[in-house]
Amino acid sequence: MTLLFSGVAAPAAPDPAPILEAREQALAAYRALPGFERKVETGLPTEMVGFEWEGETAGAVEVRARDGDGWGPWILAEGDPDEGPDPESAEFRGRTTAGPVWVGPAVRQVEVRVKEGGLDGLALHAIHTEDPPKPRGTIRRAGATVPRPAITSRAGWGADESFRKLAPGCNGTPEYAGVVRNALAHHTATANGYGPGDSAAIVRGIYYFHTHTNGWCDIGYNFLVDRFGQVFEGRAGGIDRAVVGAHASGFNRESTGAAVIGTFSTDPVPDAAISGLQRLLNWKLGLHGVDPLGQVTVGGRTIPTIAGHRDVNATDCPGANLQAKLGAIRQQAAVANRPDRLTSVNSGKELDVAGASTANGAGVIQWPGNGGRNQQWRAVAISGDAYAVISANSGKVLDVEGASLADGAPIIQWAWNGGANQLWRLEPTGDGDTKLVSVNSGKVVDVAGMSLADGARVIQWPWHGGRNQQWRMVPV
Repeated sequence: MTLLFSGVAAPAAPDPAPILEAREQALAAYRALPGFERKVETGLPTEMVGFEWEGETAGAVEVRARDGDGWGPWILAEGDPDEGPDPESAEFRGRTTAGPVWVGPAVRQVEVRVKEGGLDGLALHAIHTEDPPKPRGTIRRAGATVPRPAITSRAGWGADESFRKLAPGCNGTPEYAGVVRNALAHHTATANGYGPGDSAAIVRGIYYFHTHTNGWCDIGYNFLVDRFGQVFEGRAGGIDRAVVGAHASGFNRESTGAAVIGTFSTDPVPDAAISGLQRLLNWKLGLHGVDPLGQVTVGGRTIPTIAGHRDVNATDCPGANLQAKLGAIRQQAAVANRPDRLTSVNSGKELDVAGASTANGAGVIQWPGNGGRNQQWRAVAISGDAYAVISANSGKVLDVEGASLADGAPIIQWAWNGGANQLWRLEPTGDGDTKLVSVNSGKVVDVAGMSLADGARVIQWPWHGGRNQQWRMVPV
């Protein structure tokens, strides 16, 4: 809103910040073993609780909350030292935490009991977080061949970016891998009875716990999906980039971690949550050229490109019922990412990566159709009407060499970096065909010299309506 005074526009007041506070208290001065129980006053209205203990020791704690109706159900929080950052990363701490878990609104008393393990120095972390009165925005994108889903940004859920510099070795700078090769599904061990208005607060609580209690440099997950299908940006660095998370120890690099908020070991996964996760993975894996039905070998272990956390670490995550849905998610992602052939209207030949190369900088040419994956392309929405056009063979994108603005600059393939020279508008020509317009230069993909020859180079050139600048998108 803009306020007017004497004809001069004054900027509106900034959005109020969400409320976020926490308290830590020791639960046991000795080793807490199974059978240990304690009722605890949290000392503040509490929505989430987490636990911490000394050393790299697996364990499990159960917690329940008391409200006006009495004691609620027990909620399991498991701690596994194999979860979290990779051991060689700057944010590895060598201690064990469990949670945080959602216990309900404004809880003042909880009961804690140890279920598994011998837990030295067991401590409780109580977290209070609530939304500001004014709702915050989301990133919303237009539809596309593989549409980018609506994703609530970090600003949208109220991330305090100063948290990314709190722990030793954390400077607030994201770490990137060269590529994304696979996705890992998680659940958050959060109670499943939360409402749609609680989800941003849950994400803030997880972020606080990961940075303040775990000592990580950011929230561990790359994305979070609630039971209503809402998708949230997790770790900072760009949702279209290969950001290294802290969600599966030893398997974070070159993966993207997506956590469904809830616990699905025995409870069914809501259809809306599956739909939200599906939309996210359709887009994210399509962008990085990942075959949803493929496999990847990491650390000597071969897993599906869409796998559960339990496939790489010794954990029940993402719960048996979410794990059971991953096969169907793979199949749907494969359908959504089915590629097209881009056929020159002038020559009838296919847009092709020379020599079926997977290398950065390989030239793009026209060649007779042969059915090869180097002649298959996916268009994935990035922003508004801008697309990445991705080789099904290499996972690399159409790129104007050197980000050139010049007429005749060669079209190549290159690893995704988000540059405007890698963004294209797919505009109809009025007769059912398509021109591919560079967002950077405004020029179009063109077969050099209107050539009909095999191997003719593809370049950028000002639009003149020639048939060598028009392409048919034909499903494979």
